[in-house]
Amino acid sequence: MHIKNNVFENIFSMVMEVKEKIKDNIKFKMDIPFFYHRKNIELVYNESQVAKIKANFVLDNNAQLFVNQWLKSLPFPVEHASNISRLVNLKYCKLYGMKSYDSHVFI
Repeated sequence: MHIKNNVFENIFSMVMEVKEKIKDNIKFKMDIPFFYHRKNIELVYNESQVAKIKANFVLDNNAQLFVNQWLKSLPFPVEHASNISRLVNLKYCKLYGMKSYDSHVFI
């Protein structure tokens, strides 16, 4: 049951680009040319800056806000799931304190 929660949390964090939970960092991007041949996800070197290209499946800020607003307004029957709207923080576009049963219902 906790495996479902972990899988859901990892996929949701990756799509919503939660900084604390994703593994897509600069060190990983520097290793991509050595192990993979994917030019669309490598680092981009400008004059004095290094830019990290977002993956195709990552939502932009407007889409993240839309998903979180939808979750905030999502009603559930009484005693079916905890109130997921309590778990949504619109200011930071994050979900907090989701239990394994909540993620199961969400899936």
